[in-house]
Amino acid sequence: MSNLTEEQRKFVDAMLGDAKGDPKLAKEMAGYAESTSAAVVMSSKAVSEALVNETKTFIQQNAPRAAHLFVDVLTGVETLGVKERTAVAEKILGIAGISKTEKVEVEAKNPLFILPSKKDEPEDEDD
Repeated sequence: MSNLTEEQRKFVDAMLGDAKGDPKLAKEMAGYAESTSAAVVMSSKAVSEALVNETKTFIQQNAPRAAHLFVDVLTGVETLGVKERTAVAEKILGIAGISKTEKVEVEAKNPLFILPSKKDEPEDEDD
């Protein structure tokens, strides 16, 4: 975030902090003038890149909490709102790159490929 102005840095910090993703509130917290729209602030390439990077970090930092929820459900500690909370936890782990992956393995004892017949290509008439 070194290429951001002081206001932009405060905006990004607010978006992931006390503003909880509300760009209007983050704009106010960062000290922008009322006449400045949040869309203009967010349209800055530097701000957009910083938001993406900081959001990834935020998700990664909260992935362990999501993982603990699954363990708590498994051990019977967590019971209230389990379905909804585990769905959210699964999404967080997926975004963080830590989730189940679906792999399909195909094996054949005697692999045989049957290809369609070649169509006869017309010969050049110049020959």
